[in-house]
Amino acid sequence: MKKLSTFLLLSITLLSLDCFSQIDEAILFFKDGDSIQGYAELKENRIKFRASLDSESDIWTYKIIEKIEFEGVYGVKTFEYIPLQKGMKPVLLELVVEGEVSLYKQTVNWWTGDMTSQEFPLRALQKETSRDYYFKRKNDAYPYRVHSEIFNAWKKRTIEFFKDCPELVKRVRSHEFDDAEFRDIVYYYNDYCAEF
Repeated sequence: MKKLSTFLLLSITLLSLDCFSQIDEAILFFKDGDSIQGYAELKENRIKFRASLDSESDIWTYKIIEKIEFEGVYGVKTFEYIPLQKGMKPVLLELVVEGEVSLYKQTVNWWTGDMTSQEFPLRALQKETSRDYYFKRKNDAYPYRVHSEIFNAWKKRTIEFFKDCPELVKRVRSHEFDDAEFRDIVYYYNDYCAEF
């Protein structure tokens, strides 16, 4: 009984830690063109925003928000609300590279484990992370999923997406780029292939 109560206490603590994000300086950009500075954190495709650290936070969503920029030690991180396909509600994607073709990343975290396990509680639960990458041309309505840790046909999908740039396709086929270099692939396309 003592093991079970310890396990439950540790499990709740671990799950709680994953639910709380750090509040960082941010700028909210509204669909009407206005913006506001304050402090924010992302929670399940929603934005918790407050004008000052002393004020109460409000929840903001894709209904009136276009994007959010976090200002941190390592520079600006931008997240945009983008629908992944027709009929879907927009989701927050991190903008990794911006240009004629932009690169976006979606990171999803979840906990797995056997709640009935007799093992030490910290080994029973594990945090899993999945990262999906998307290419999106400026005039495209929806992004093109190029890589998923579940579905990974990145080379075929990259070649299909960039078929208008034979030199880039050649470099992907010859293994000059690998699946960890989506940023470099997009930079290459924007620098040498994109029509401005």
